[in-house]
Amino acid sequence: ADFDVHSYEPLYRKSLLLHIILLASMIGFGLFFLINFFLLSNSFISFLNFLAFVIEVYAFYSIRKTGSLDIATSIVVFNLFIFLLLLVFIQEGKDFTFIWTIFFPITAIFLMGSRKGIVYSFAFYTIFFTMAYLGIGVWQNGEWNSVSFIRLVFASLILIYVLFLVEQSSEKSYIALKSVREKEKKYLEQLHQSSITDHLTGLYNRRELDNLFEKAFKKAQKEKKYFAFFISDIDFFKEYNDTYGHHKGDIALQEISNVFKQHLHKGLANIFRLGGEEFGGFVIDKDKDAILSYLDTIRKDIETLNIAHTKSTSSKLTASFGVCILSEYSLDDFEIIYKLADKLLYEAKESGRNITKGELAKI
Repeated sequence: ADFDVHSYEPLYRKSLLLHIILLASMIGFGLFFLINFFLLSNSFISFLNFLAFVIEVYAFYSIRKTGSLDIATSIVVFNLFIFLLLLVFIQEGKDFTFIWTIFFPITAIFLMGSRKGIVYSFAFYTIFFTMAYLGIGVWQNGEWNSVSFIRLVFASLILIYVLFLVEQSSEKSYIALKSVREKEKKYLEQLHQSSITDHLTGLYNRRELDNLFEKAFKKAQKEKKYFAFFISDIDFFKEYNDTYGHHKGDIALQEISNVFKQHLHKGLANIFRLGGEEFGGFVIDKDKDAILSYLDTIRKDIETLNIAHTKSTSSKLTASFGVCILSEYSLDDFEIIYKLADKLLYEAKESGRNITKGELAKI
């Protein structure tokens, strides 16, 4: 069956083992049916073989139809449970009948797990041992005796004990391996986040900007909305660092980043720290003027922080915005769009700073 599992997972082994058992038992029951019906003329045993064959075929079919192993597992275990006990009861130990009973604990424990499998195995052997005990002096033309019975019990219990330990060890190993895998997965996720996130601000970095551009661009194209890319630069930030120190500068960057984050839910697809005091992002909206108004609100909120800056013309930290807006999607070259937004940012700076400068891209 087509299951999305790894080779180390119990489900993979269960699927593999179940298919092997089903195929082997279908072939086995089919051959025994033919032998008992045509060669040995044992109609009752041949009927049991045929019935078991049909049940196994149905179990195999259920896997293909439902994609679930649970139903097939229950069918296989129950089928073996009934068939083997009937075989023991009818044959009374003749023709090495007992040897076939070893397949029940193997099947039950490996397919159902150590705990559930051992319960089914004890239930099976409780009935089996009871029949074997009652058969002392009767089975095998009277040759079945107490010593034979003790050997059977001893060998069977050793078998299920070994099978139980093997399966339990496998389950514990998988639990330990799963724990390691989960920790590894968590670590890799953290590593991935650190590779796309700016450590200081918690925003996406320049690298992730390149990765997400195409996704945002296609979203706007699909929804037939305006696509805007903006670049924002903090005014006179070099002078701020020179005056107040880089530690204060880092705190200011974090406060301004929080302003951007507060506006994310209002339509900003993504926001990034491009480097130093520069930020950027995508805005998708059906209204061009709404985009500019939205970004200008962010600009005003940054100004409202009232972060003192004596070397600034406004005596506080402010930011300028350059916004490149696309209404047609023939242009999908991010470098060109980036340069257009950067040009508009430069114009905003030249016009006195603390300005949002945006226009439709002219291609």
